[in-house]
Amino acid sequence: MMEEKREVLILDEESESLLDLFELVSSEGFDTTGVSTEREALSWMARNQPGVLLDHHRPSSRESTGFLERVRALSPRTRIIRLAGSGEPETTPNPGVDPEEVGLIHLPYKDSELLMALDRAVEGVRAPESEAPRVPPGRPG
Repeated sequence: MMEEKREVLILDEESESLLDLFELVSSEGFDTTGVSTEREALSWMARNQPGVLLDHHRPSSRESTGFLERVRALSPRTRIIRLAGSGEPETTPNPGVDPEEVGLIHLPYKDSELLMALDRAVEGVRAPESEAPRVPPGRPG
């Protein structure tokens, strides 16, 4: 059996909201990292492969064009959950990213709804065989 990738990267440009999300997610046992810009998220993902990207930022700048496509290029196995408020676009045009691959939660959300979505996303992301813990032959796993 392969190990789950319980690492979550949270992208939120609002410091209070980032802190609230960080506390909620980490209190449920997820290995959590928080960043406040797309640039920080991409830089972090160039060195790490999180199980889930929890994306709560407004993709309004030139820099945002193709953000999810760049995430996919850096970490193709990472699941994406986008938090979207009223009046925000639900998806950003990303020709290289299938809209079905991006989970969407509308604001305001319930903590239980967000945690359930994270659990489901993590269940769908398994560490590659090379990262799975090794069990010596003849020993039960």
